[in-house]
Amino acid sequence: MNKLIIGLLLLTCVGCIGQTPSVPVEENPYPLTVMDDLGREVTISSKPLRIISLAPSNTEIIFALGAGDRLVGNTEYCNYPEGAVSIEKVGGFSDSNIEKIVSLEPDIVFASSMHEELVERLGELGISSVVFNPVHVEDILANIALMGTVIQEKEKAQALVDDLSNRIEAVKQQAPSLQPTVYVEGWVSSSGYGSFGPRSFVDDLLSIAGGLNIGKDTDTSYPTLTGEAIISENPQIIIIVSGMGGVGREDLVSRPGWDIIDAVREGNIYIIDGDIVLRPGPRIVEGLEILAGYIQTHAQTGFFFSTVQNMILTRPAVILFIVGEGFR
Repeated sequence: MNKLIIGLLLLTCVGCIGQTPSVPVEENPYPLTVMDDLGREVTISSKPLRIISLAPSNTEIIFALGAGDRLVGNTEYCNYPEGAVSIEKVGGFSDSNIEKIVSLEPDIVFASSMHEELVERLGELGISSVVFNPVHVEDILANIALMGTVIQEKEKAQALVDDLSNRIEAVKQQAPSLQPTVYVEGWVSSSGYGSFGPRSFVDDLLSIAGGLNIGKDTDTSYPTLTGEAIISENPQIIIIVSGMGGVGREDLVSRPGWDIIDAVREGNIYIIDGDIVLRPGPRIVEGLEILAGYIQTHAQTGFFFSTVQNMILTRPAVILFIVGEGFR
C-alpha cells in the first residue's frame, strides 16, 4: 500500500514538471467604438499610447488616471499637475495648431465642444478624437468614465468616479436647509459685472452645496449684471472667482452703494481659484467642497445670531443673566 501511495505521488509530481503558473491575460477591447458628447461614434483601433489633450480639464483627467506618461501634446493653458507644463504644446485653448497635432502622430485626441471643426478635419486625416461637452457635475463624472474606457484605464476611472461621487454626496448631506443667497463674480466690464447663470458649473456647484445663486434665473450661462440688480438681490455671500480679469475684495467693497449688501456688511466675501470651479475635471469637487465650506460657515453663524436675537426678544432675562455672569 505504501509503495502504491509513493508511486501516485511521483506521478503527480512528474505531471507538474514544465507547468508554469497561469497569468491572467489582459482583455483587449480594441477596436473599440464609443459615443462622445457630440453624439459622434468614434472608433479606436488599438490602445492609445500617444494622446493629445486640447483642454486643461482633459489633461487633468489623463493625469488623474495615471496616463500622463502617454500624453504627447497639450495646450499652453494646461498648468496642472506640474508634469503637464513641460509637455509639448499644440497651441492655446481655441487656436490649436493642426499641423503640430498631426506631426505628433497621436492615437487619440481629447477635445472640447469648441473644437468641433478641428476634430472634423482631424477625422479626414485619419486621426480619431473624442469630444467632451459636460454641462453638469454629473457629466464630468461620465466623461472621466468614458476616458477610462477609451485609454484602457477603466478600473482607475471607476475608482476615481466612486471617490468623487462619495465626496459630492457628503456635501449634499451637509447642505443647510435654508439656502443663503450667493453672488459669484468672475469679471468686470464696461457694461457690468460678469457672473454665472443656469447651465454653468458654478450654478450647479452652488445648488449642490446648498446656496441660492442670484444669477440662476438669467437667460444665459454667463450673464452680465448691473450694480443695481446685485444690490437689490442683497446676497448674503459674495464669491470672487480669480483668474478671470475681476477685482479684489478691497475694490469690490468700495463700490458705491454696495455697503448696504449683507455680504459686505458682515464680511462674507471670499476668493476662490477659478481653475477648480470652472474646469470640468476631478478638481471641481475640491471647488465644491470649498464653496460648501463658505455656505456652511454662513449657515452656522446665521443660526447662532438668529438664536441670540430670538432669545433677546423672547427671554431677555436669560440674556441679562448670561452677560452678567460673563463680567464676574
